[in-house]
Amino acid sequence: MLDRRAKEILVTPLKDLLQPGFGPPSTMPDLRTILEMTDEEELDCDQTCELLDQYVEGLERHDNVGTLFPGVDRHLKRGCPDCNAELKALQAAIAAADSIP
Repeated sequence: MLDRRAKEILVTPLKDLLQPGFGPPSTMPDLRTILEMTDEEELDCDQTCELLDQYVEGLERHDNVGTLFPGVDRHLKRGCPDCNAELKALQAAIAAADSIP
């Protein structure tokens, strides 16, 4: 499955893609990179977010999250901006909670 940004790019009419200045932000991998990284059993953003709290807890315990949550790990490494923002928010919440005496 492709994430939301990849789907958006795929459904954008070709004429729009050819316009100057159109394209993914520089932080987003290009479509070829996304497609090359796609496996048969991909997680979409909703599935990734459902597991993200467990993924973050694994990171906190220094578990091998790439092995425990391979779909989440691949999705995040593909550069999904929404899911990576959610990851950072969860990590910030844990850091804030840990700093409370």
